[in-house]
Amino acid sequence: MFIGGALDLDLPIIQSGLLGIRLFADGATMVPIVREGGQNAGDAGFRYDMVWTGNGIKNWGAAAGLIGNVLFVDWRLEYRYFTGAFTPSFFDSSYERRRAGLVEEWAGYLSGTNAIDDSPTVMGIYGEGGASILKDKLSFSFGYFWPWSADATSLDEQLSTSDDYFKASLVILKGLIPVVDLAGSITYERKGLAKAIANNELDTLFDENTTFSGELAFPVPGAPNLDLAFIVSTTVARYPDGTVQYDPDNLTKPVIVPAITLETRLHF
Repeated sequence: MFIGGALDLDLPIIQSGLLGIRLFADGATMVPIVREGGQNAGDAGFRYDMVWTGNGIKNWGAAAGLIGNVLFVDWRLEYRYFTGAFTPSFFDSSYERRRAGLVEEWAGYLSGTNAIDDSPTVMGIYGEGGASILKDKLSFSFGYFWPWSADATSLDEQLSTSDDYFKASLVILKGLIPVVDLAGSITYERKGLAKAIANNELDTLFDENTTFSGELAFPVPGAPNLDLAFIVSTTVARYPDGTVQYDPDNLTKPVIVPAITLETRLHF
């Protein structure tokens, strides 16, 4: 089991309707708990040795930057700094799909099979921006994190090992489109996007590292309180008994399949 802990400090600098700026700083780390010890995961129990060994803190991360708005545009800019096995946004939208691989990776750390570099090997810049316009009926946002390794010697090496993060979303609320009162949204989140492009693995843009969803909702004629929603997303494939279906060539990588859902929504 994974337990994450963090400390956040927030300092408002400018607060107004036209301009807002806040300075922030975060520090975080994560401690695993091994329920049953053994050769594959080392000693059982609360493994605080992944954070503290008596000589200082290890496997931690920090971020600092600015967050704010200019009129209707929201923005965020931060510098991130990681050491050892720490990764940011560990429990993100793709965690349920990646957790088998994460357990295998951390079991290697705990048993000593996988070596951990305690130096600050990963750092990077994260930027995010978005806006709501047309009386907040149309909103969109983009975010991207570009990490780099202090040990990489070339751009190709940076790209091939990059665990970057990209997200984009677009939301349309009712009342924006005349005549047909439609609403919809589309969201795409991806870890390792640059790596997939650099390694010519464009067919993996919808894998366990990706969360994709989109929906289109429209009213039912003659029923003002009833909507139909057409939803397209990706999900983990499962066998008839409900267990997760994994790739035969990689037993920690779940098979990702498209999912189409039609919902009936009642509102007042």
